[in-house]
Amino acid sequence: MTQLLLRLFVKNHQDTQSPAVREGYGKLAGLTGIVVNALLCAGKLLAGALSGSVSIMADAINNLSDAASSIVTLLGFKLAAKPADDAHPYGHQRVEYLAGLTVAALILLIGAELVKSSIQRILHPEAVAFTAVGAAVLLLWIPLRQMPGLGTISNVIVLGLAANATLALLPPLESLAARSLLLVGAVVMNALATGMYIGAGFGPGPRDGLMTGLHARTGWSLRGIRTAIEVSVLLIGWLLGGKVGVGTVVYAFAIGPLIQLFLPWFRQSAPIAAVEKNRELAS
Repeated sequence: MTQLLLRLFVKNHQDTQSPAVREGYGKLAGLTGIVVNALLCAGKLLAGALSGSVSIMADAINNLSDAASSIVTLLGFKLAAKPADDAHPYGHQRVEYLAGLTVAALILLIGAELVKSSIQRILHPEAVAFTAVGAAVLLLWIPLRQMPGLGTISNVIVLGLAANATLALLPPLESLAARSLLLVGAVVMNALATGMYIGAGFGPGPRDGLMTGLHARTGWSLRGIRTAIEVSVLLIGWLLGGKVGVGTVVYAFAIGPLIQLFLPWFRQSAPIAAVEKNRELAS
């Protein structure tokens, strides 16, 4: 694989004494490191968020630091390739060593932070909760040809944190009118936010990805698909002994039509083209 990449992207790659070839090696290594480590980081962040595993999250941060190191390496080779001048009569090759020193310092800093967080978890342990439902829903993406993205990871990580923070800050409400207004406002705002983040084109969350994937494969309306998903989840929760109230039913039947209403407001041309392409592949 290395030889193939060198033949494809580095001209005269066997002439390693040439400054231009050395720069080509550095650029290829830097760009490859950035792309590969960014993809690994995204996958591990998703797995760590679903499993609650500190070790997987730490490994994701390690890949992120490797991507940052590759950026420093890329810049180092670019600067080292500059020609000699009056201030640097022997050229700028020492920049490569400075780049290596910067990478080492970055790795040490991130390692120290991970050691600190690990010790805190040892002294104050927390139960590991695996989001099996989220993982199962993501598995359903495979036959629908859906791909996780930044929005998927953000949805998995941020949603629970935001919900906990809101519940901690929101005072208890006794008035029926206030609670009803809060319910209606929350359902509308949730549909509006769903349209905004899906329309941004960075990838939907687990259930939203199942909804958009089925829409792309079948052409069925988003309203009907989302309502079917929510009603199925409601029935399963009720059969398992969960509590079903007015708010549960209102959300199940209202969120789908509202998402179908709001999503076209925020859809960009790229997501629309992607949905049409998925539909063509499905047919």
